[in-house]
Formats: sequence, structure tokens, C-alpha cells
Amino acid sequence: MVTSIKSNDHYCSPDLINRITSGLQKMGKSAETVTMDNLVSVDEFHVRGPMATQEIIKLLQPQANARLIDLGSGLGGPARRFAATVGCHVTGIDLSSDYCHAARKLSKWLNLDNKTDFIQGSVTELAGQENNSFDGAFSIHVAMNIQDRNAFYTEAARVLKSGARFVTYDLILSSEDAEVIYPQPWAVDAADSFLMTETQMLAELEQAGFAIESTRDDSPQALEFLKTAIAKMQQSTPPPLSLATILGPIAQQVIPNLAQNFKAGSLRVLAVSAIKR
Repeated sequence: MVTSIKSNDHYCSPDLINRITSGLQKMGKSAETVTMDNLVSVDEFHVRGPMATQEIIKLLQPQANARLIDLGSGLGGPARRFAATVGCHVTGIDLSSDYCHAARKLSKWLNLDNKTDFIQGSVTELAGQENNSFDGAFSIHVAMNIQDRNAFYTEAARVLKSGARFVTYDLILSSEDAEVIYPQPWAVDAADSFLMTETQMLAELEQAGFAIESTRDDSPQALEFLKTAIAKMQQSTPPPLSLATILGPIAQQVIPNLAQNFKAGSLRVLAVSAIKR
């Protein structure tokens, strides 16, 4: 059985849309006037934000008519950016029903609900998704929450067509004995965190049926991104939309902690492109 903090209160946020709406109002925006870029600080809450998503699009190389799956889709920002940039259709899977509800609402606001759909469910058991049915898959900052990594990667391989790409963008341990400071954005303590080293993660992908195409370490860029995020948090007037909109006050602690782990060299962020054999 998979242990994941997405099954507990860490990702429970029933009034999330109301908080996003309130933030947009402070920006002078509404559901009718909001743009994709107005939402990036909440719906692309991974290190390096939309810049990383654009790079993932280049790695995945989807066609306009492609059918993609976003494994751990959160609020759907990356899925919508794929749909808007390429014109493909993206199905998002996430354990948080609150996140899926928000993702559907935001897609409707941005007139991308015909190009995206979001399903509440586990990425380790993609119920209802047929074998060999997707042209590509991606996953951003999800694997750290997944204990059964083999089930995750095996399910990704199962639903992909032969020769299709799977691009992951995840945080990893620099070494097996690396010490990580908690709380982090994905876990309040080590009990809910399932980090791996690069060697361990690549081995799991290969065992699940993938051939590794490329890897890229974005850790230096991630640290600079986090420094900028911290500076914004420390402003006398905080931004109307931020990670705090999603996680609440704990955001003031987890972002500096994440930056400290990168600075100490305990954590890295790795982009991996893999091909289903």
C-alpha cells in the first residue's frame, strides 16, 4: 500500500478556490479576466515554475494532437501550459479531490476545459486508464510523496504507447546519507517523505520498462529561484497569490528550508527523460 501525504490534511484544502479568487481580486482580476500567467505562483508550485514546465515541454516533444497524462497534476498549471502551448489534450491524475476540483475550475476560467481533464485517483493505480493509450507522460514534484516507486513507474509504463516519453522533474537526495531539514513543501517530516538518490531513481525507471534518454541537474537554477521566492515572501506586503495560498502559514517555513537543503547540497532537482521500451 502506498503511503503518501496526499492522503492526509497536508493537501486538503476545501476553500482553495475561494482563496485564489480573493488573491485575484487583490490583483484586479476575476474569473473572466484572469490569464495563465496570473496564476503561476499557485498552479505551478514547483521549483523554477513555468520556466521548468517549458523545458519539460521541450523534453517531451509532444505533437499538437497528442494525448498526454500528467501524473500528480496538482492544480493543473503544467497541464494547461502543455495544452495552451502545444494544443495537445492532457489528463491529470491527483489524489487530492480539492486540487482536482480547483484544477477543473481554473481550466474553465482559462477556456482550456476542452483540452484538460482532472481525475481524482492514485498514480500508483491508474484505474480506468487503458494500456498503451497515451502518447506521453510527465510528472513534476510528485515522486517524493510515493513510497512504492515501482508501482508508480510501472503504471506510467503500462498506460504509455511503446516508444513514448515519460519526463519526470523531481527532487532527489544527493546521497543516501544526506540529511534533509523538515518541514518541506511535500512533507512535514521524514515519515511522509520518500526521497531517492539519482542512481536509485534511474534503476527503478529502468526496472519498470523505461530506457533513460537524458538527465539534467537543475539544482543551481533551483536555488536562485528559491532565493527570489524568499525575497518576495519577506516583503512588507506579501504577494496576493503564492504558495501560502495553498499551504497556509507553513509556507513561510518550508521555502527557506528547501533553499537551505539545496544550499547544503542535501537535495538536488533532476529532469529525466525516459522512453518506454
